[in-house]
Amino acid sequence: MNIRGECRWSVQVPCHGLSELPSAKLIALQPSGVSRAVLDPKSHQGAFGEAFVRTLGVAAGLTVAKSEPDVTGDDFTFGYPGPLGGVFFPKMDVQVKSWSRPAEKRGEWSYRMTVDHFNNLAGRNYSLPRFLVLVVVPRDARDYVHAEQQGLLLRHAAYWVSLREEERVDTSTAATVAVSVPKANLLTVDVLLKLLGGPLSDTRNSA
Repeated sequence: MNIRGECRWSVQVPCHGLSELPSAKLIALQPSGVSRAVLDPKSHQGAFGEAFVRTLGVAAGLTVAKSEPDVTGDDFTFGYPGPLGGVFFPKMDVQVKSWSRPAEKRGEWSYRMTVDHFNNLAGRNYSLPRFLVLVVVPRDARDYVHAEQQGLLLRHAAYWVSLREEERVDTSTAATVAVSVPKANLLTVDVLLKLLGGPLSDTRNSA
């Protein structure tokens, strides 16, 4: 088919009519100036939070695997591509949450999350260590990133906590639970490596 015909993707997909293509692709075929699909603020914030944490993992030289489908309560599995802390190829799971209206209490972030998400991190019965990573972000998505020739700035910061010593919560008694995330637990490249290489008993509140 002539690529200037109705189906510009005819080389890659059968052209049975534009109505059979997903709606997002239909919008992509519209002329310049026509409205486009836009992420809702919650999805946009969540996507940025995950990208923030992934960037730290890549900068640390770790392997990064996205959990798909999203049914196990973790967003990424980080791994070290070699021996670290006496273990070959150590790995850990992280659940990422983003937050644009942070509430601080006595040097800790007091973050409220659903019981289901909490229970996916609480306790010891996991094959890999698990951590909650809380990314504090600007309220305005236009402030997420600042780029200049000297570097790329991502706002604001990520913090971590282990819920390994916490008891799971009965879902019939509560819908949400408040989690305290120490502000001292700033997630950095060095901290990621230490969380992977240090004994689990040492990764409760400090790295």
